[in-house]
Amino acid sequence: YTTLFRSESFWKMVDYNKSLSLDEILNFISTLPTEFSPRSNWKYSNSGYIIAGKLVEVISGQSWDQYIKINFLNF
Repeated sequence: YTTLFRSESFWKMVDYNKSLSLDEILNFISTLPTEFSPRSNWKYSNSGYIIAGKLVEVISGQSWDQYIKINFLNF
C-alpha cells in the first residue's frame, strides 16, 4: 500500500499541461515506501486501481480505454 495522491513528490512531478502515461505513474509508485507489509493490514488505495489497469493492458494487449469500450460499452 502506498498513498500516491498524498505524496508531495507526486504533485511536484505533475505537469498540468500534459498527461502522465500509465508507465510514468507506475514507475513513480514503485519508488514510494510502503506503510506496512503485505497481508498485515488493509487500507484503500487508488494506486491499486492503476496497477490493475496496467494488468488489463498487458494481458489484453489493448489500452485500458480500448478494452473498456470493446468489452463493456460495446463500441
